[in-house]
Amino acid sequence: MTAAHLPLRPLWLCRACAAPWPCAPARLGLLREYAGERVALLVYLGGMLHDAAGELHRLNPHDGPAPDQLYARFLGWATVRRSGPAPPGCPMRETGTRALIYEGQRDGTDGLGTKRDARRHRHDAPGHPVSGGRPGRGPTEASGQPTTPTQAPVDAPPAPAPRQPDPAVDSRFALPPAADERSTLDTFLDFQRDALVRKCAGLTDEQLRLRPVPSSGLSLIGLIRHLATVERWYFQAVIAEAFPGDLYDLTDDPDAPFTDIAAATGAETFAAWRAEVAVSQRIAAERPLDAIGRSPGTGNARSLRWVLTHMIDEYARHLGHADILREAIDGRTGE
Repeated sequence: MTAAHLPLRPLWLCRACAAPWPCAPARLGLLREYAGERVALLVYLGGMLHDAAGELHRLNPHDGPAPDQLYARFLGWATVRRSGPAPPGCPMRETGTRALIYEGQRDGTDGLGTKRDARRHRHDAPGHPVSGGRPGRGPTEASGQPTTPTQAPVDAPPAPAPRQPDPAVDSRFALPPAADERSTLDTFLDFQRDALVRKCAGLTDEQLRLRPVPSSGLSLIGLIRHLATVERWYFQAVIAEAFPGDLYDLTDDPDAPFTDIAAATGAETFAAWRAEVAVSQRIAAERPLDAIGRSPGTGNARSLRWVLTHMIDEYARHLGHADILREAIDGRTGE
């Protein structure tokens, strides 16, 4: 099959076109690869279905694809035949599964018998909270293929209770109710900094450099480098008004912290980040929250209170990116 149209696990999106895998080009490639060996093709797809069901459930246990949807996506297209040839001259004029893919494009489905609009607008699809909950496993037809359920089973188990934070490991929830503003800001920012380390723990340099989301150029090591530059800017350049210069060469590429990562290693990148954090913590500790600094160039005034609040926001935003990147790399989730 075409090498580019391979699955990105555990998201199970095509690496080339970001469509749910197997996408139409992947299906055509598989049909060519397994020409005349339908049983072998179904065995292969069955194994991929088994892996995808487990990984997608771990990523989204409460609102992931229903079993019948996964069956149609991975196996249904290779087993169901539709009547009616493609128009003369169409490269998919063959009968059988190739005709199925063509028919799906012509009748407004994705080749699985599922309307494309329903897939794109999940809030209109059965299973979304707006439409009454995820459907359960429906009855099967005589052919053994599952039918599409129309409503959720009445005996569906209740959703699990939200995980409660453990004050012993989460410094934010160990704060006393009457904690002062400074303690609160410092604690929340330090928690976000620690979360960045946890998000990257156990990964190799190669994994840290990966850009696993097809539509994004972000990597974990790029996020670390970027946050190191943000630490330097707001605490040294703005609050202390003593900017030592850019941490990375931005002459030709202002996005170099994100893009110039080919030779970056986890050890040196984290060492640079930790050094910037240590300076930031020292500068903050020496000043009251009302201390004012000014941005180089613009002269815009910022208080230490504003900077600490902004840094919490900055880390929280990029930790959301890190959540997605880490799940895409090895499936690991959690804070």
